[in-house]
Amino acid sequence: MYEKWFRGYTTLILFLFACAGCSTVSVTPNLSILNKVSVLIKGPIQYDGKSEYLPRTISEGSISEYGLTFRFTTTEAQERSGWDVLALFNPLTLFGFPTGDLTSTVTGRLEILKETAIIKSYTATCVQKASKGIYYGENFSQLRRKGLLAVRDNIETQMSQDREFLEKAESKAFLQ
Repeated sequence: MYEKWFRGYTTLILFLFACAGCSTVSVTPNLSILNKVSVLIKGPIQYDGKSEYLPRTISEGSISEYGLTFRFTTTEAQERSGWDVLALFNPLTLFGFPTGDLTSTVTGRLEILKETAIIKSYTATCVQKASKGIYYGENFSQLRRKGLLAVRDNIETQMSQDREFLEKAESKAFLQ
């Protein structure tokens, strides 16, 4: 009798530990990532962050005769839900039971401007949720980095799908 109970209990504990380190990532709009990225358009870029988070479909260049510039902004919201007080009294914490959850939301927006008017914008949002324990789990810096890269990749895909518009934007036909 005890053997059956012990097997069931052990299986449940192992399942909980397997799920404890799980994390979810959701990027909107939901698009597949490009295998190869090429520069589609050049111009001055207004961005204060690291260049690795900029969409690789744009490149720094002098202001063109068409007056196109780029403005890239990112925002982030972080949320922690923890059971720190309960974890102190929970013996399962020593065996890796989760002690809380982290949620990170990163939003990126790329605006293409002609002089001061926005002619096109691309927006992507990445929401990540991760469980945290005393032996495992990502911190907010790691979640932020993954989110910024996911947003960058998503905007690159949006721009690649909009290639025809971008080609027109750099042509004289767009001026009229």
